[in-house]
Amino acid sequence: MNNLTKTKSAGFTLIELMVTLAIVGIFASIAVPSFSRLIESNRIDVGGRELISNLLLTRSEALKRSNNVTICSSTNQSTCNGGTDFSVGWIVFLDCDSNGARALGTVAGCGPNDSEEIIKVSDGFDAVYMNNNVGSSVTYTFSGRSAASTFKVGKDSSDIRKD
Repeated sequence: MNNLTKTKSAGFTLIELMVTLAIVGIFASIAVPSFSRLIESNRIDVGGRELISNLLLTRSEALKRSNNVTICSSTNQSTCNGGTDFSVGWIVFLDCDSNGARALGTVAGCGPNDSEEIIKVSDGFDAVYMNNNVGSSVTYTFSGRSAASTFKVGKDSSDIRKD
């Protein structure tokens, strides 16, 4: 028998490590852009679904309260800003005077406090375009009806995903 015994080497050779890193790098360069698009698409879908959910809430509150309820864009989450860009945020409120804008003072005959109560507030969504093509607010009447509105939701004004 030979005195020279073979020893098992533990670990990787430099070439094996470089090939593995090259393969991981190729997969990463393919996966990262696709993952970014997936995140962007998901963000747009969530924003659109949240807006739809709040429109349905506005309608159901109008029916429940037998009064006009309005959703409008709002940057300060207490008053309507008069703009059509809902990505900055919005409020849903009891609209006793039916003007599509929340009154800060008292409105006679408007619930127990004579004020246009805020029902729900949303802070909006970054990097999501949400625009109401018809006006700055949507008002549902006590019968659950509203004037026609068209919202466009997308990455920006040139890339619209939904009508």
